[in-house]
Amino acid sequence: MENQFTPEKVRDVFRTQYIVNAILIACIGNFYMTIAAASWPQNNLDSQTARAQGQLYSLVSNGEPDLGYYFYLPATKVVPSNVIVSVHGISRNIDEHIWAMRSWADKYGVALIMPLYDKMDFHDYQRLGRNGHGPRADIPLIRILNEVEENFGINTQKIDLFGFSGGAQFSHRFSLLHPQRVSRLGIASAGWYTWPDNRQAYPMGTANTLGLQNAEIDLEGMLQIPTCIFVGERDTKRSRSLNTSPQLDKTQGENRLQRAKNWANAMQQAASDRGINASMQLEILPNTKHSFRQAVTRGKLISRLFECFYET
Repeated sequence: MENQFTPEKVRDVFRTQYIVNAILIACIGNFYMTIAAASWPQNNLDSQTARAQGQLYSLVSNGEPDLGYYFYLPATKVVPSNVIVSVHGISRNIDEHIWAMRSWADKYGVALIMPLYDKMDFHDYQRLGRNGHGPRADIPLIRILNEVEENFGINTQKIDLFGFSGGAQFSHRFSLLHPQRVSRLGIASAGWYTWPDNRQAYPMGTANTLGLQNAEIDLEGMLQIPTCIFVGERDTKRSRSLNTSPQLDKTQGENRLQRAKNWANAMQQAASDRGINASMQLEILPNTKHSFRQAVTRGKLISRLFECFYET
């Protein structure tokens, strides 16, 4: 279901720190949930106060451009040792991400960070923001990680990174540039991928990053990240949101299901060629089209994600 509000309105909510209950109810519809948004914690807060159980914060990162995000502290009595960053698709449905993941975060004692890459500033976030296409999208996330560590006392030097659709595109490309910051990677229903091919320039391949200033691809580093790849068994529609260029169709496949399978095989082969024992786990979600809601309710995406991250 598409959001019933614009990203610009959400951005205003983040900036003014208003209560987000009405927005959540409007967006989730029959999945009613009430979440109280809290204010940004001051630097002089002691760690016990900052670790209030089950708290959801709606925050804005310092910097230009700024980046709004949710930060969720699980209902546990210990400092979380794991942090999942969950990145939305082009519908910017971070409210549905928190609805889907909150109880699992409590169960596993995992903190959650959910950035909002609004369409106005970060329209190229899936490709990390290339020269001439908008600001870099990876740098503001690193800034958020550093702020969360400073203000909440939680180690964010290495995160578990997840993305759905456009967020999956962002997440695997972030991991290509910053593998030292990613412990585990989960990507679901990406439209297309950066291929492990040094004959093609980024974002199609890994030959160079001329479009990303002061960036360097570390394919070998990424290949060592345990990776869980999810895609719906019915995610075969060639919709307007899917990149259907002839080059992609020929190299990666004609739909998301084919492309996920082919990318997993290509990454395994790239790892084997380099003598790397890669962990690339592909899971097909049953009775699931290209829908985050279906992936969660029919394909059990979030339970599979947490199991893949923390029980394998």
